[in-house]
Amino acid sequence: MNDTTARATLGRIAQAMVTFATLPAAPVNGERAMISDGAASPSFNAIVSSGGGSTRPVYYDGADWRYG
Repeated sequence: MNDTTARATLGRIAQAMVTFATLPAAPVNGERAMISDGAASPSFNAIVSSGGGSTRPVYYDGADWRYG
């Protein structure tokens, strides 16, 4: 698996990890990603920023990337 692929096996999804800086600049509303440089203890639905060292799921809400 590389940075642009994901796979589904036995009901699980393996998703490539990216950094905040490499998230798409023009994402699709509802797009999801896993970042490797997220905040240590973000609040659910908080706007994402870089600078941490934690793996976190994020999604795009049509205006911002958010934790969740």
